[in-house]
Amino acid sequence: GDRIYRVDGGRLKAAKAGEVDGIFYPQRPRLPAPWREAVKPADSPAHDVLRALQSWNWGRPGLDPLLMLGWLGCAILGAALDWRPHLFLTGDKHVGKSTLNRLIKDVLGDILVDSAETSAAGIYQKVKDDCLPVAIDEFEASGDNRKAGAVLALARLASSGSIMLRGGADHEGVSFQLRNAFLMAAINMPGVILSQLEMQTMASAQCALTMYSTESAINSRDGSEYSMPS
Repeated sequence: GDRIYRVDGGRLKAAKAGEVDGIFYPQRPRLPAPWREAVKPADSPAHDVLRALQSWNWGRPGLDPLLMLGWLGCAILGAALDWRPHLFLTGDKHVGKSTLNRLIKDVLGDILVDSAETSAAGIYQKVKDDCLPVAIDEFEASGDNRKAGAVLALARLASSGSIMLRGGADHEGVSFQLRNAFLMAAINMPGVILSQLEMQTMASAQCALTMYSTESAINSRDGSEYSMPS
């Protein structure tokens, strides 16, 4: 965005983009600003968002709405986290994935980079050094999993914030550092992701938790459009 926000004495203070503590923050298009006052847990809008998420008929109704809510929080924090989780939503047609996507857009607003049928190159060329959340719809399985594998590899780099190097046309290397939370949705999960879920069972607890938390399947929709308080 166009401001740098810090918490000082329990209050949010804003400063213009520029150099802060030896790090230069370039000015970007304006984004929704954080709430300026501390919010008590009982007054948090997260309660309303959770109730809206619970109106879907999830595969794990006691867990999946909480995972979705947690991902929304992580998506907003972006680079402030040491590790960013990703979610993968699966479900048949007409179970409410598109409606859920609208809720996510309503919550995140302009900070969400939303796309369908995209590629890894398209993602990192779009987000560049921005730490905005990325949503990919219609991330379907196909006979050739190389495209999905490249996107998955990109998401894994974004989890840790690792630097990615790419060669340029002028023989000069170009570096990208992604620090984005990814949300992917499809009717059928690509096989390359299913294989990663199986391979990660012996990985570190942090990585295994992140990978297994992606499989939030929606079985059916209980009907009405979600209702968010005004």
